[in-house]
Amino acid sequence: QCRDEDKEKVKSFYEQKNIKFDVRTFFSEIYNIFEKADLIISRSGGSTISEISAARRPSILIPFPFSAEDHQKENALEFQRNNACVLLEQKELNEKVLLDKLILFLSNKNLLSDIAKNAKSIYKKNSSEKITNLVISTINGEIN
Repeated sequence: QCRDEDKEKVKSFYEQKNIKFDVRTFFSEIYNIFEKADLIISRSGGSTISEISAARRPSILIPFPFSAEDHQKENALEFQRNNACVLLEQKELNEKVLLDKLILFLSNKNLLSDIAKNAKSIYKKNSSEKITNLVISTINGEIN
């Protein structure tokens, strides 16, 4: 997924490298797309990393450097600490760096598998429900 003004540039990059891709400005059912992916290259907002983890997929995370309180970097660092992604800072990103990472991943199925397993281990099923129940229990005085 990318901005409309970057779409042709991104498509051209992948075509030149002979990489199978699906680039759009918006994916309405991203979870279904993630489940089909061998590798996800993405920003690292909260919803996105939750979907990556739920889909059990390896990823290259590129935090948006201007996110509020640098939360995308913190999200990506948490994944990196758990060996659940490769983190690339936007300031380090260029065609060669990205291509090197793609070659590393796509030529090493064990690495892809290991990172996918680690991403899965971070996933907390029904976490929204658990948080809601915790808040309700706290409000009701059941938890101090």
